Amino acid sequence: MSKITIKEDRDFLEAQRKPGRQGKMGGMDQAWVEKETRTQQRTDGDGSRAAQESQAFAERQATVELESSTSSSSPEEQDVIASPPPKRSRRAPSQKKIISPQVSAALDRTNISDRKAAHVLLPFAEELGANTRELSLSASTINRQRKRHRQEKAEFKEKFAPDVPLTLHWDGKLMPSLTNEGVVDRLPILVSGEGVEKILAVPITDGKAEPTANTIHSVISEWAISDRIRALCFDTTATNTGSKGGVCVRLQQSLGRDLLHLACRHHMLEILLGNVFSALIPETSQSPDIAAFVRFREFWPYVEQDQYKTANEELKEDWVDDILKLCQGYLRKDHPRDDYRELLELAVVFLGGIPHGRKKIFVHKPGAVHRARWMARAIYALKMWIFAPQFAEYQKQRPSSSRAVKAAVPPKLDEFCIFIVRYYIRAWFSAACSANAPRNDLDLYKALAKETNKAIRESGLKALGRHMWYLSEVTVGLALFDDEMPLEEKWNVVANLRSMEGSEEPPPKVCVEEADLDNKTVASFVTKNTEKFLDLLDIDKGFLDVDPAMWGTNLMYQAGARRVPGLLVTNDAAARGVDLVQDFTKNPRTKSEDQL
Repeated sequence: MSKITIKEDRDFLEAQRKPGRQGKMGGMDQAWVEKETRTQQRTDGDGSRAAQESQAFAERQATVELESSTSSSSPEEQDVIASPPPKRSRRAPSQKKIISPQVSAALDRTNISDRKAAHVLLPFAEELGANTRELSLSASTINRQRKRHRQEKAEFKEKFAPDVPLTLHWDGKLMPSLTNEGVVDRLPILVSGEGVEKILAVPITDGKAEPTANTIHSVISEWAISDRIRALCFDTTATNTGSKGGVCVRLQQSLGRDLLHLACRHHMLEILLGNVFSALIPETSQSPDIAAFVRFREFWPYVEQDQYKTANEELKEDWVDDILKLCQGYLRKDHPRDDYRELLELAVVFLGGIPHGRKKIFVHKPGAVHRARWMARAIYALKMWIFAPQFAEYQKQRPSSSRAVKAAVPPKLDEFCIFIVRYYIRAWFSAACSANAPRNDLDLYKALAKETNKAIRESGLKALGRHMWYLSEVTVGLALFDDEMPLEEKWNVVANLRSMEGSEEPPPKVCVEEADLDNKTVASFVTKNTEKFLDLLDIDKGFLDVDPAMWGTNLMYQAGARRVPGLLVTNDAAARGVDLVQDFTKNPRTKSEDQL
């Protein structure tokens, strides 16, 4: 009995040994019969389907033969060879790839790795009711698709062939290396022009003039656009502007021709702001952060925003209403950065108004206080002055023996705030207008020369006097397309352009003497060399023979008026390139220089 392993057989044997011999052995295995029956049913079903397919094929063949035999439009009979019935094959499940260029770009922007993307997209597809068996969502597939989309973008280089004069931008920036081994100096290189703005490359450099110039020249040569480069837009650092070995000089030498020097006007104004700040609120600490702003940021959690002060009672000058209207007007426009709008709102509050679009004032939490963040100085100063009474009370309650720490508000903070709203706001928000640049710079210089505050006047003139790039003999040609310039002044511009002899080698910027400033106009800086401006931009000079009053209807002038706004006189394009590259280098999928 122990040798019988099948329970059914063992039970049958035990029943046979009992009295009456229960049970009997049949002649057919019922389980086997059921299995064979199911097999036969499947076979019959296949045969039935095959018969149906054969019948359908025969009908199609008969139809084709009938059409062939009754056709009389063809001069020759054509043999019709019917195809055999299709073979039934096991169809492999389709794999739909959902990593489109748009999805790939979104994953890049949000710094999602391939593996994380697979984990996110799979349940998302299931929730939408998609059959995930039909989707190719493995990490390796996603990786291949994203690389392919990047490669397709790289192929755009071959198709980039602008037919307009281009401005070359660059801006070095320290960024983390792809190997997480310290930082590297990256150099986003871009071009802009009439309807054109494109990042060309983001190579690594050592920040010095010669290798930087060589790298830039190599990049524009690879893109085959060297002959289209007509202007340079740059930050006014010594590396870029050196008269003998700066990047600008080296690029002109490499290209074999003179170029327009469009110094970044925002960078110029940042230097102006920094000079005035240092003159009014000198800092003795070597810390990268400004101590007074650090203390104000610590106070911020305790601020009551409905308890603020304004300067409208103290300032009774004519310019206040003009600046208030100017700021409210700019608040009705869109701005590329939030801190631009924040500066305008703070200026309105400082002057006693309510910012456009708000029912009551709202001041944002203070941000970075690093010395290198120029805009932060203006924003912090206005916030600190607006909440000065609360800040002073908070400082008194702090346990500290340091007199410096106890001093809540810097003594001349109000003077710095007045400089911001009276001079800086207008200059900053009009800086991007290329045609108005010569006139705006001269007007600002004249206004600062009349300022009664000695510290503001001297520090402001010193900073601005070193950066008169837009009054040079060539670049001053922008003024020809300044719609706000008086007609009489345009006559003088044309007259000097025809008759005034210029320098043999005109410098890219000029020095303005405060002594004879009252007698200077934009036309005073125009010479025969100004015609080079029109030549560089491929603008027909024929409109110069027409009365300036009729320039608006002249086709040659209209063509130039469309081209000049395409000259970006701020390096914001390079700054946007820096931000984009920073996001890209932080992306976990970016592991090689070829992907940048």
